[in-house]
Amino acid sequence: MYPTLSEGRPGLLGAITTRAEAQTVRLALLYALLDQSVDIKPPHLHAALAVWRYCQDSAQYIFGNSLGDSTADAILNLLRSSGEGITRNELTDHFKRNKPSAEIGRALAVLQSHGLVRLERRETGGRTAATGKIGLWLRAMFEVGYTYGWRHEELLALRVRQVNPSVGSIRLEPRTTKNDQGREVSMTLPVRVLLTQCIQGKAPDDFVFTREDGKPVRDFRGAWASACESAKVSGLLFHDRRRTRGAKPSSCWSRRRGHYEDRRLENAERVRALRNRFTVRHSRCDGKTRSWAAG
Repeated sequence: MYPTLSEGRPGLLGAITTRAEAQTVRLALLYALLDQSVDIKPPHLHAALAVWRYCQDSAQYIFGNSLGDSTADAILNLLRSSGEGITRNELTDHFKRNKPSAEIGRALAVLQSHGLVRLERRETGGRTAATGKIGLWLRAMFEVGYTYGWRHEELLALRVRQVNPSVGSIRLEPRTTKNDQGREVSMTLPVRVLLTQCIQGKAPDDFVFTREDGKPVRDFRGAWASACESAKVSGLLFHDRRRTRGAKPSSCWSRRRGHYEDRRLENAERVRALRNRFTVRHSRCDGKTRSWAAG
């Protein structure tokens, strides 16, 4: 009886029905007093357990599996109503792109920690040849550069020992950056997923970004140009993702900076378009797609 009562439950239901074992003992004590008994006997415990089950069923009926987290609850309801799994892109579209990727990732992590969702891999048929040209390394390199604004030299020099997926951190060593100062950042969920695949099976001193043949990436101008052309943003420079960080529309540009800001915003839109293209293609580049499903 005790293990069943003390088993934790996720979400609001778990918060409301916590300490079930203690509450049941108190109820049993009341029944023992009403029975004028000096001891709590099995009939008193069975009666108390029946009352507690009624309370727990009532809470379950009212609150269901709600976590009290609006984003996580919305994702869980969507996954349960979907016949198939849903990709991260589809989740973003569901929220009309008004939810930051970090917020969606956080909600998914909460759901996964409670065993309410799982990550699946599904076959996608014959799309591998058409979508595998971008490559994991370029997708991962772009995502890290886009997220943290690092220079391509810093990215290409990154070693496996500097990446710690279990802790969720990436470290740049002193004297390897432009100002010679070391840096350490926390991984976003997309960065962690991509880098975990990039370093799989590699030694600590191996480079993070390597081509399909295992050779370190040095010159990626050709692959970059092909990716930009595929996303219809030809002429975009890899460095543009740094120039456009934080760019957003403004209603009062100065005359001197107006043209520059206009171009910066245009490039920001082009960078975002390329990132969206990368996300779609990477999810299919191995002939499989990763999707979330209710657990």
